[in-house]
Amino acid sequence: MTEKKTTISRSRLWVGIQILVCIALLAPLVLYAWEGTFMRYSGDDYCYASAMVDNGFFGNQVVSYFHEANYNGNRFSLTLLSNLADLLGSLSGAIVPGLAIVLWVAGTFFLLVGLERLFNLKVGKLIAFQMAIFLVFICLYQAPYLIQDLFWRSAMFAYLVPIISLTWLMFLIVNFIAGEGRTIAGLAGIGFLTFVSAGFSETGAALQAAVLLCGLAGAWLHRKMEFNYRKRALQAFGLGSFITLVAILVMAISPSNATRIGNYPHPDPVHFITLSMSFALAFIVESFKSYPLPTLVTLAFSAALMLTVSTRMSIGRIIPSKWLLASCVILLICLSLVMATAAPSVLVRSAYPEQRAWMPGRFAITVGLVTLGLLFGAFFHQIIKGAAIKQIIILIVCLATTAYALRIVPRIIQDAQPLRSWASSWDARDRDIRMKVETGDQNIIVGSLPTIIPYVSELQEDPGYWYNLCAAGWYGIDSISAINSP
Repeated sequence: MTEKKTTISRSRLWVGIQILVCIALLAPLVLYAWEGTFMRYSGDDYCYASAMVDNGFFGNQVVSYFHEANYNGNRFSLTLLSNLADLLGSLSGAIVPGLAIVLWVAGTFFLLVGLERLFNLKVGKLIAFQMAIFLVFICLYQAPYLIQDLFWRSAMFAYLVPIISLTWLMFLIVNFIAGEGRTIAGLAGIGFLTFVSAGFSETGAALQAAVLLCGLAGAWLHRKMEFNYRKRALQAFGLGSFITLVAILVMAISPSNATRIGNYPHPDPVHFITLSMSFALAFIVESFKSYPLPTLVTLAFSAALMLTVSTRMSIGRIIPSKWLLASCVILLICLSLVMATAAPSVLVRSAYPEQRAWMPGRFAITVGLVTLGLLFGAFFHQIIKGAAIKQIIILIVCLATTAYALRIVPRIIQDAQPLRSWASSWDARDRDIRMKVETGDQNIIVGSLPTIIPYVSELQEDPGYWYNLCAAGWYGIDSISAINSP
């Protein structure tokens, strides 16, 4: 009886520790969502909203694709989602960062639960939730350009949303392979989400194509997979790969894209491949040099989670040579996914991608590190024989991860203050503009605001500046000029 009580007490202790880790990892995500509530229209946001005012919601989807716009009109899903957000007005910028975080965590959690069912693992929902929030947290913490990748709507829709939609797409594919739902309906859902997900940006579509093609190759090569599972995997990944390539073609042939593509020289195939690989390797190396501690935390936490669940499921003996081979395969897949992220910028401009465009690459690297960490954990499971030693290691890693996540909290609060001040000034200026519009003023002069998003201009003194023109169109006036207050 005493032994049974001791076991129950230990079980409750470990659950408590896991909950503590979840709370610590959620704290930065909640604060990121809070910081995002101070975001308003800036830069291209005005242009999407102005175009919808001119053409109407449905008309703008057609006009943006077939005619040159102040933004990348060929990205049909980006236009659609931006205009859906514009229906909520300028406060949509305050809503979408938090909503994106929630959808990303939820999609990752459901994907992990689906993988657990598919492979008959005994991970548990609490561990799956820990992994989901950790993945989102560590990706955002290492985001190449957080102010754009999460907070500025026009960039976030182009580079972060494709990751979120890809996560949900993989969830649908995993459920389809597991045999849940009807075949036709399942494939229809996969096809629809595949097309929409690929339409946010060429970079997101390239990553999606690479992921689906890797899945297709894996299903084709894994001939020992149960017949129905393999058949469904080939169907899902094959359909997804084809539709993604179709979506890329749809973006490429858009009349609104012709001028932008024609302004840059295009590399030959050999130069395209070598340059993409060179940029990918440079980004990976720079990531490890710039974020050595997050890299270590990612590997250690993933390994600790594997050690935690190793007692619940049977893990066969891992041969070192096969472990090394699996690690090399993971690294090669990771490199191919980062190359896919670089490929659109190389193809169109023969240039190193902008910081914000590396967000899909950051995601690929993080997933690769998590997978390696899980593989390390499985390997350590067979090396470390004592259960007490494993528990001590898990406890140390969990407490260290908790401390690591909480130490970031003050920094997020501090970083939010300039954005908070900017939002207050933006709201005051917006009220001033609307009051002047109500009095019939069609040529409005307002005070300028500081540039809150680097490389994205605010309204200028020149009413002919393109962001000023877009803002004037959104407010429904003839012109707007922003001058420095005396």
